[in-house]
Amino acid sequence: MFFKTILVLLIKAPKQISVANPRDFKKITSTYKFPKSGAYDDLAVSQQNIFSTNSEDFNRMRRRQIGPAFTQTGLDQVEDIVLQYEESICIRKQEFEQNDIHGIPDILQMYLNSINTTNNKKLSREELVSETLVMLIGGTGSTSLTMTHLLHLYTLYPDIYKRVTDEVRSKFPDRSKIIKYQEAKENLPFLTSTIYESLRLMPVVAGLLSRENNFENLELSGIKIPKGTVINLYIEGANKNPDFWESPDSFNPDRFMGSKGETLRKEVATFSHGVRICPGRNLAWFEMLTVMSNLLRDYDFQLIEGSNYSPSNLDPGRNYEPKLYDTESTLVLSPSYPERDCNIQFFRSNF
Repeated sequence: MFFKTILVLLIKAPKQISVANPRDFKKITSTYKFPKSGAYDDLAVSQQNIFSTNSEDFNRMRRRQIGPAFTQTGLDQVEDIVLQYEESICIRKQEFEQNDIHGIPDILQMYLNSINTTNNKKLSREELVSETLVMLIGGTGSTSLTMTHLLHLYTLYPDIYKRVTDEVRSKFPDRSKIIKYQEAKENLPFLTSTIYESLRLMPVVAGLLSRENNFENLELSGIKIPKGTVINLYIEGANKNPDFWESPDSFNPDRFMGSKGETLRKEVATFSHGVRICPGRNLAWFEMLTVMSNLLRDYDFQLIEGSNYSPSNLDPGRNYEPKLYDTESTLVLSPSYPERDCNIQFFRSNF
């Protein structure tokens, strides 16, 4: 496969480059000195927000305001609340009253209580709308789509599906108890590795993260980049760079196992890196490990008869590994034909 770590876009945008070298990717994202480009202005939703802003001060302020919600401590505080949504409305209300868990502030309340350091005022209505919308858009569909891609990969790789199911059911055989996030994180290394590999192979944020170069002597991969160039950080390219990843088109969760795998996990670019790393990444992991561990223990699933994609439908372009379903990328990478390609039969497990 012909692969370039830096692609110069000369035809449509003579002052743009795309970067797919993981080390260059981290170099750009590790500092605020490469501000987001004007391409993010369309995502401002009436006001700049944590995702759209190119202001260092504004981004730092927003991260401080909602940071507690996404720390491990913050997630630990709300884990029981999330799990209680499986109970009836009546029981949930009683538990709220008995445990006083309604006193724990949610993200919206954190914004309502916050003071902008830029003007020493509370967030305006427009700012609250902008930040809330970007949280809803960025924090719901992206995680569910990641789990959709993961289930798709499990159906194509039955040996991996069996290994991950055996791991979950051997560690947590009691189906009367919900598997909590911390328990899954500490006891299910192979499940965790399959999620990392899914994030790498089918990153839900598969587009470009653009930054502006304000330096005269910037060098990436041995190439000097002129000042004023827009640097497009290519997430999928960084995740599949053959100079960095062995067999990049293969679904191989074992690459993330052991001490070497622990180090390699830090190179997956899907949540970005550095100063603008996804602030909700811990919440995403909280959701994925909790949902997937309980799903794999309590249910068996299989492809429906006549599925277009199966372990035997091999793709020459992926070194004859199973063909992946067609995807399209807008803000996120999603199946092109979900009604056709995302049909799976679930059965209550009887192990």
